[in-house]
Amino acid sequence: MITNDNTLRTSDTIPDPTKSLPPEVLAIIFKYACRFDKIEDPKRKLILGSVCSRWRRILWSSPHLWMSFYHMFRSHSNLGIVKLIELHASNSVNNPLSYVLLWDHNELYDNPTISLAACFLIFAKYATRIRSLHLWEFDETTWSAIIAYSRFSEFPQLESLDLTFMFDDQLEELTSWFARMPKLHWLALHHPCFDVHEISPLTNITTLILGDLHPDHAFYLLSQFPNLVKFETSGTTSDGYLPETIPDPPLTQDVVLPHLAQFSWNERTYLEDIAESTSFIHHIRLPAIRCLQWSWYLNFPPTHWDVWKCFFQNMDGLESIKIGTHAPHVIPDLLSLFSTQHIREVEIYIYSVGELRRCLHKLMRSRNARRASVLPHLDVLELYFPWDIGRDKVLRILSWVVTMLKSRRISVMQTDYTAIRRFRMSEDELLRVMRESMDIHSLSGQKSLRALKALHDEGLDLHQGLIDFIVTHIAA
Repeated sequence: MITNDNTLRTSDTIPDPTKSLPPEVLAIIFKYACRFDKIEDPKRKLILGSVCSRWRRILWSSPHLWMSFYHMFRSHSNLGIVKLIELHASNSVNNPLSYVLLWDHNELYDNPTISLAACFLIFAKYATRIRSLHLWEFDETTWSAIIAYSRFSEFPQLESLDLTFMFDDQLEELTSWFARMPKLHWLALHHPCFDVHEISPLTNITTLILGDLHPDHAFYLLSQFPNLVKFETSGTTSDGYLPETIPDPPLTQDVVLPHLAQFSWNERTYLEDIAESTSFIHHIRLPAIRCLQWSWYLNFPPTHWDVWKCFFQNMDGLESIKIGTHAPHVIPDLLSLFSTQHIREVEIYIYSVGELRRCLHKLMRSRNARRASVLPHLDVLELYFPWDIGRDKVLRILSWVVTMLKSRRISVMQTDYTAIRRFRMSEDELLRVMRESMDIHSLSGQKSLRALKALHDEGLDLHQGLIDFIVTHIAA
């Protein structure tokens, strides 16, 4: 007890560095102190406010601190949820509201009606104030209640909607629901089990994210959003839901998406299992594409490779690509497809050191005039590979990288290649090399330091100056 008293007396003598800060700055500090797993936790907010009168004044006098609400429904955490929702709506005054609600199906609810009561408040009473709404892993009963509660509600401020479904029955009334959201422009649908006739073209959506559905379904939905700027799939799989009413073939005429600048396709299946109907991507036209992100597991059958090859070669405006696969030979061959394009940023996720070497060899400036230039305008290169590949392999990769970088600087008089300005690689492996380089008295430390110095001598922007610092101070 004496120790605690002494500690308290000592803490009183320490100047408070935040005492002179204005309430606006203190509110920002408080908001970050309440964050849990990148999401604001309302209970943490109230706890901090209850133990400190100063923070309590900031909390109760800052309406914007009450605009975001997060809750996970589980057996032991639902008490007071209705009061918390009302408290946030009241203290946020007339500001728009953002809700993130999750349902933990690993735990049985003590009282499922609490979840439904919370949904009633949000969708019937506060619908006109919602700006962002994320509902994750809700069941069929909850979805039916949401539709019923919001049947006569309007959502004039809703801009962002993220839905993760946990049931397989067909969804109804989606189109009429979306029609009451005039400002909705960001839409994410995970495990969506709706028929194609339930989604009419939505012209106000500019960002569409789809997850856990069949690739044919994903591409068909893509064609229903004509004004997209960003499209992303997460975990498309041939086991995903595929409506029987999708036409066969799905598309017979070209679909032009004139504004789509970012296209991200993350495949989670074996492409040999996908129906040949994926050939309808021949009909997708992306004249404004700037950034392509594409990942998959295994290699293509020849028919699929030809289809996707044609798809890629029509992307004349590409500036950035991110690609990753377990498949052999595909990434080096894919890099060759972009040999004449003005791509400036490349990010590669690769699972074979040999494949990585082939990629770096492709990027080397060839002395053979008949060999086509590969990514001649490349400015930024990022390489990522599996953890724990070993220090020797990392050093070997670094030597290949340096050789490739030097080859692109053979002659300053020749302008067919751009010198790479920024380089990144897997941080876990690179940090291991950095740590070893600090032991300059060991053989491994000297090898690591030489590898880092070789990169340093290329004059690159390397991991926010970490390599520069090590080479400058350790080698001195």
